[in-house]
Amino acid sequence: MKKFIGFLAFGLVLCGAMGFLIFPSPLTDAGFTPRAWQKINQHFETEILATTIPETKTAISLDWFMAVDSIFQPFTDTQIFDLRTQRFFTVQRTGGQGHADVETINAYHTQIFGDIVQTFPKARLPVLVEINDMWVAASLSTNPHGFSMIGTNNLGGHLCLHFEGSIADGTKRPDLLAQKTIKLKC
Repeated sequence: MKKFIGFLAFGLVLCGAMGFLIFPSPLTDAGFTPRAWQKINQHFETEILATTIPETKTAISLDWFMAVDSIFQPFTDTQIFDLRTQRFFTVQRTGGQGHADVETINAYHTQIFGDIVQTFPKARLPVLVEINDMWVAASLSTNPHGFSMIGTNNLGGHLCLHFEGSIADGTKRPDLLAQKTIKLKC
Protein backbone atom coordinates (compact mmCIF):
# COMPACT_ATOMS: atom_id res chain seq x y z
CA MET A 1 0.00 0.00 0.00
CA LYS A 2 2.77 2.47 0.92
CA LYS A 3 4.55 1.63 -2.35
CA PHE A 4 1.40 2.44 -4.29
CA ILE A 5 0.89 5.77 -2.51
CA GLY A 6 4.52 6.70 -3.12
CA PHE A 7 4.21 5.65 -6.78
CA LEU A 8 0.99 7.64 -7.15
CA ALA A 9 2.60 10.75 -5.60
CA PHE A 10 5.60 10.41 -7.96
CA GLY A 11 3.19 9.91 -10.86
CA LEU A 12 1.24 13.04 -9.95
CA VAL A 13 4.38 15.15 -9.94
CA LEU A 14 5.72 13.61 -13.15
CA CYS A 15 2.42 13.59 -15.04
CA GLY A 16 1.45 17.04 -13.74
CA ALA A 17 4.69 18.44 -15.16
CA MET A 18 3.98 16.75 -18.48
CA GLY A 19 0.47 18.18 -18.66
CA PHE A 20 -1.60 15.03 -18.19
CA LEU A 21 -2.69 12.76 -15.37
CA ILE A 22 -3.26 9.03 -15.34
CA PHE A 23 -5.11 7.48 -12.44
CA PRO A 24 -5.85 3.80 -11.95
CA SER A 25 -9.57 3.16 -12.06
CA PRO A 26 -11.19 1.64 -8.97
CA LEU A 27 -13.50 -0.24 -11.32
CA THR A 28 -10.67 -1.97 -13.21
CA ASP A 29 -8.16 -2.43 -10.38
CA ALA A 30 -9.66 -5.22 -8.27
CA GLY A 31 -6.61 -5.29 -5.98
CA PHE A 32 -7.92 -2.43 -3.80
CA THR A 33 -10.88 -2.54 -1.45
CA PRO A 34 -13.23 0.42 -1.13
CA ARG A 35 -11.63 1.17 2.25
CA ALA A 36 -8.17 1.28 0.60
CA TRP A 37 -9.46 3.73 -2.02
CA GLN A 38 -10.95 5.86 0.75
CA LYS A 39 -7.56 6.00 2.51
CA ILE A 40 -5.85 6.95 -0.75
CA ASN A 41 -8.40 9.71 -1.34
CA GLN A 42 -8.00 11.05 2.20
CA HIS A 43 -4.23 11.01 1.85
CA PHE A 44 -4.25 13.28 -1.18
CA GLU A 45 -7.27 15.39 -0.38
CA THR A 46 -6.73 18.63 1.51
CA GLU A 47 -9.41 20.94 2.73
CA ILE A 48 -8.61 24.41 3.95
CA LEU A 49 -10.94 25.80 6.60
CA ALA A 50 -11.28 29.55 6.79
CA THR A 51 -11.34 29.47 10.56
CA THR A 52 -10.34 26.91 13.17
CA ILE A 53 -13.17 25.17 14.98
CA PRO A 54 -12.99 25.75 18.75
CA GLU A 55 -11.34 22.78 20.45
CA THR A 56 -13.67 22.84 23.42
CA LYS A 57 -17.18 21.49 23.20
CA THR A 58 -18.23 23.75 26.05
CA ALA A 59 -17.86 27.43 26.67
CA ILE A 60 -17.49 29.66 29.64
CA SER A 61 -20.52 31.48 30.91
CA LEU A 62 -20.16 35.19 31.61
CA ASP A 63 -22.78 37.45 33.13
CA TRP A 64 -23.98 40.22 30.83
CA PHE A 65 -23.95 43.01 33.43
CA MET A 66 -20.84 41.86 35.32
CA ALA A 67 -18.60 41.21 32.31
CA VAL A 68 -19.89 40.92 28.75
CA ASP A 69 -21.37 44.42 28.36
CA SER A 70 -18.04 46.02 29.25
CA ILE A 71 -15.75 43.75 27.20
CA PHE A 72 -17.97 43.40 24.10
CA GLN A 73 -18.22 47.06 23.15
CA PRO A 74 -20.58 48.52 20.51
CA PHE A 75 -19.18 48.48 16.95
CA THR A 76 -16.94 45.52 17.75
CA ASP A 77 -16.86 42.63 15.25
CA THR A 78 -16.86 39.08 16.56
CA GLN A 79 -17.31 35.53 15.33
CA ILE A 80 -20.31 33.43 16.19
CA PHE A 81 -19.95 29.65 16.04
CA ASP A 82 -22.94 27.36 15.68
CA LEU A 83 -22.00 24.00 17.19
CA ARG A 84 -24.72 22.05 15.40
CA THR A 85 -23.62 23.03 11.91
CA GLN A 86 -20.02 23.88 12.86
CA ARG A 87 -20.27 27.07 10.84
CA PHE A 88 -18.98 30.52 11.63
CA PHE A 89 -20.31 33.91 10.71
CA THR A 90 -19.25 37.37 11.76
CA VAL A 91 -21.43 39.97 13.44
CA GLN A 92 -20.97 43.47 14.79
CA ARG A 93 -22.49 44.68 18.02
CA THR A 94 -24.55 47.67 16.94
CA GLY A 95 -26.22 48.46 20.24
CA GLY A 96 -28.25 47.05 23.08
CA GLN A 97 -28.31 47.70 26.80
CA GLY A 98 -29.85 44.65 28.48
CA HIS A 99 -28.39 42.36 25.80
CA ALA A 100 -26.35 42.82 22.63
CA ASP A 101 -28.02 43.91 19.41
CA VAL A 102 -25.92 42.48 16.58
CA GLU A 103 -25.95 42.43 12.79
CA THR A 104 -24.08 40.33 10.28
CA ILE A 105 -21.26 42.39 8.82
CA ASN A 106 -22.13 41.82 5.15
CA ALA A 107 -24.39 39.87 2.78
CA TYR A 108 -22.01 36.87 2.72
CA HIS A 109 -22.31 36.38 6.49
CA THR A 110 -26.08 36.98 6.28
CA GLN A 111 -26.25 34.06 3.82
CA ILE A 112 -24.38 31.78 6.24
CA PHE A 113 -26.72 32.84 9.06
CA GLY A 114 -29.72 32.18 6.80
CA ASP A 115 -28.45 28.70 5.93
CA ILE A 116 -28.10 27.87 9.63
CA VAL A 117 -31.58 29.17 10.43
CA GLN A 118 -33.10 27.08 7.61
CA THR A 119 -31.39 23.99 9.05
CA PHE A 120 -32.52 24.69 12.64
CA PRO A 121 -35.55 27.01 12.49
CA LYS A 122 -35.90 27.73 16.20
CA ALA A 123 -36.58 30.99 17.96
CA ARG A 124 -33.15 30.84 19.63
CA LEU A 125 -29.85 29.33 18.52
CA PRO A 126 -27.36 28.13 21.14
CA VAL A 127 -24.07 29.62 19.97
CA LEU A 128 -20.54 30.36 21.08
CA VAL A 129 -19.30 33.93 20.76
CA GLU A 130 -15.60 34.77 20.57
CA ILE A 131 -14.83 37.58 22.99
CA ASN A 132 -11.22 38.40 23.93
CA ASP A 133 -9.98 34.94 22.86
CA MET A 134 -12.67 33.21 24.96
CA TRP A 135 -15.68 31.26 23.70
CA VAL A 136 -18.70 32.50 25.62
CA ALA A 137 -22.07 30.69 25.64
CA ALA A 138 -24.91 32.74 24.26
CA SER A 139 -28.34 32.57 22.68
CA LEU A 140 -29.04 34.24 19.32
CA SER A 141 -32.51 35.16 18.08
CA THR A 142 -33.26 34.01 14.55
CA ASN A 143 -35.71 36.79 13.70
CA PRO A 144 -34.20 40.02 12.32
CA HIS A 145 -36.25 42.94 13.63
CA GLY A 146 -36.10 46.65 14.37
CA PHE A 147 -33.43 49.01 13.14
CA SER A 148 -30.42 48.18 10.99
CA MET A 149 -27.14 50.06 11.19
CA ILE A 150 -25.43 48.06 8.41
CA GLY A 151 -27.63 48.71 5.40
CA THR A 152 -25.66 46.56 2.92
CA ASN A 153 -25.89 43.24 4.77
CA ASN A 154 -29.37 42.20 3.49
CA LEU A 155 -30.41 41.25 7.03
CA GLY A 156 -33.34 43.67 7.39
CA GLY A 157 -32.87 44.51 11.06
CA HIS A 158 -30.79 43.32 13.98
CA LEU A 159 -30.62 40.15 16.08
CA CYS A 160 -30.72 39.87 19.87
CA LEU A 161 -27.70 38.13 21.38
CA HIS A 162 -28.33 37.10 24.98
CA PHE A 163 -25.74 36.06 27.54
CA GLU A 164 -26.21 34.82 31.09
CA GLY A 165 -28.20 37.34 33.11
CA SER A 166 -29.14 39.53 30.14
CA ILE A 167 -32.66 40.93 29.91
CA ALA A 168 -35.28 41.47 27.21
CA ASP A 169 -36.10 44.99 26.03
CA GLY A 170 -39.84 44.94 26.70
CA THR A 171 -40.07 43.23 30.08
CA LYS A 172 -36.69 44.20 31.56
CA ARG A 173 -36.54 40.63 32.86
CA PRO A 174 -34.39 37.69 31.75
CA ASP A 175 -35.69 35.96 28.63
CA LEU A 176 -36.25 32.47 30.05
CA LEU A 177 -35.96 30.72 26.67
CA ALA A 178 -32.70 32.55 25.98
CA GLN A 179 -31.32 31.64 29.41
CA LYS A 180 -32.30 27.99 28.93
CA THR A 181 -30.64 27.97 25.50
CA ILE A 182 -27.41 29.41 26.95
CA LYS A 183 -27.27 26.61 29.51
CA LEU A 184 -27.35 24.00 26.70
CA LYS A 185 -23.74 24.87 25.82
CA CYS A 186 -22.21 25.33 29.28
